[in-house]
Amino acid sequence: MEQQAMMRSSLENFTPNVRVGNQSELGTRAHPFAGYIAAVHRQIHKFWGDGFLADLDRTPRGGGYDRSLVTAVEISLKDDGTVNQLIIARPSGSLPFDIAALDAVRRAAPFASPPKVIRSKDGNVYITWFFHRDERQCATDFVNAHILTTPKKPEAPKPSAPQPTPLLSPLAETQNRMGIGGGAGGGAGGSMFSRQTGGGGSGVGGVGGVGGSGVGRVGGVGGSGVGGVGGGGAGAFGGLSGLGGGGPVASASAAKEAAKEAAREAKEARDATKEAKEVSDDARAVGERWLSGFQKADVKWLTGSSAVPFTAGGKTVAEDGPALRAFYQDMLDEGTPKHQKVLYLNPAQIKKRLGHLPRGGDDDEMVFAVVEQAGDDLVLILQSTERGWRVVGIDR
Repeated sequence: MEQQAMMRSSLENFTPNVRVGNQSELGTRAHPFAGYIAAVHRQIHKFWGDGFLADLDRTPRGGGYDRSLVTAVEISLKDDGTVNQLIIARPSGSLPFDIAALDAVRRAAPFASPPKVIRSKDGNVYITWFFHRDERQCATDFVNAHILTTPKKPEAPKPSAPQPTPLLSPLAETQNRMGIGGGAGGGAGGSMFSRQTGGGGSGVGGVGGVGGSGVGRVGGVGGSGVGGVGGGGAGAFGGLSGLGGGGPVASASAAKEAAKEAAREAKEARDATKEAKEVSDDARAVGERWLSGFQKADVKWLTGSSAVPFTAGGKTVAEDGPALRAFYQDMLDEGTPKHQKVLYLNPAQIKKRLGHLPRGGDDDEMVFAVVEQAGDDLVLILQSTERGWRVVGIDR
């Protein structure tokens, strides 16, 4: 009964939640949204591409459904991944086709709990998904993500807890966060560039420790200091007076150690930047399209998502379209095991995961899709080409 009520509401309610003027830019939320949409797609595709459309293709004349049909479904999900509401945002003109799209989403649910960052102010996630009759099926290329600015329903006010009296003045607090000020045994060693260190004792940080002995790129502050701005008596490099208690001038060996520490932290920062480099949504979309073609054993889809020269295990196996199609046909003849999970990684991330780069994946600008299969993981190698992102190789 509940499912029938939801279906009836979806067909009768043509007033979408997503409207002009009630959305905000995705910005940095585009990346986590793309990852979540890819996961949702894997569940929906089972009931749309591999379900409803596959059934139509097995009937005479495709069940009488015109291949130009497309319907848009506005999907609203709760914070636990269950369906909050389904609305036909753009009817196809064929009621049975629209109902089939709604049914595919309903049967695919529940989905994984969405990340907090992609939820709108009312706590729900909003996606507009286009369902096609032709080869586009329910591909993620035709999905729009939304962050609605509609305010959350007001809640009953809660009694406010008494605020603790600050231990530091606003100025001292600011200085403490930045890693300056304090005297001998002063505030926490801050970092404007990397890690934060604890208060007192020895501090290692981007702007130097505060209190005790400090070692940092810009130097310790308070106690005996080794660094650019110097500690108590004089700086090892900068020659500027230290801030805080009085300490001895740093020795040459201590200065050498400080230089090594600064170089090590700089390398860690560079490595962290490489590892944090995001995988583009376009690369993910091509990876999902390739996987859809692989599950359907469709050579045309696979070649359309790929580019030559194409490598397998680091060796070039195809330098033109016919050779690539022949390679994929041989690959499909071996079987198409179901994949359980897909991870999209940049070169630094996959090197950290595997201990090395996949064979054929030696370009810093490449992206890798690790397809977890039962007992034999497959790695797709993607690269940006003149035609956009394409799969240019595989490795196992």
